[in-house]
Amino acid sequence: MKTDGSYTRTIVDAFGLLEVSRSGYYNYLKGINSRAVREEADQFWRIQIEEAYHYHGYKKGSRGIVMYFWHILGITVNLKKYNV
Repeated sequence: MKTDGSYTRTIVDAFGLLEVSRSGYYNYLKGINSRAVREEADQFWRIQIEEAYHYHGYKKGSRGIVMYFWHILGITVNLKKYNV
């Protein structure tokens, strides 16, 4: 779309041109903040999991990583957390 103010059609026409639904667009706008927060939390856990993966100088599987969190850090996590 043009951003210089020369677009004279309605927003509904723009949705049709871009082939997106109105509800999908507004749902996307509503979820921007929650996606950013979730991405930040995922990045934190990704770093923690990488540290656990290389603990003691050798690689571990998902059960070893969960045990690292439980015994070393005192955090109870689910095996699904490993799939961040």
